[in-house]
Amino acid sequence: MSTEPIDISVDARVRFDWSHLYSATYPLDSLSVDVKVLPGGTWTSIWGKGGSDLESNDGAGNTTPGSMVTETILLDPATYTGQDVQVRFVATSGFGPDLFVDNLIIEPVPACIDPSGLTASNITTASADLGLDREWNGNFLGSGI
Repeated sequence: MSTEPIDISVDARVRFDWSHLYSATYPLDSLSVDVKVLPGGTWTSIWGKGGSDLESNDGAGNTTPGSMVTETILLDPATYTGQDVQVRFVATSGFGPDLFVDNLIIEPVPACIDPSGLTASNITTASADLGLDREWNGNFLGSGI
């Protein structure tokens, strides 16, 4: 599955949802996301999973998706910003459980990247301890925060 040509005029990212149940009986299932600079570039893999790594752990069944896992991939600005590109998904099946992909979005990188690994503990009516991944640096604005 490939996109039409896309003008990447600013730093961009690729986002999509996926779901898959890994089966040891059919261990050869895989999925990759590739990008090609137009015209005439070659496909380059920017994300991929296969075998037991292609397990979404989201409740997927053999023929039904789970709640879906969202992936976000930053496109290398030196390679893709200012270029026309195509994005494709390449799925390989060992005849195992169905693989589901949805909600492909290619969008500008936001000024403030979405945080991940959010946690809350010691919650009371007046306060809470909040935590997030150390890789993310951001500012919180708002009353009482």
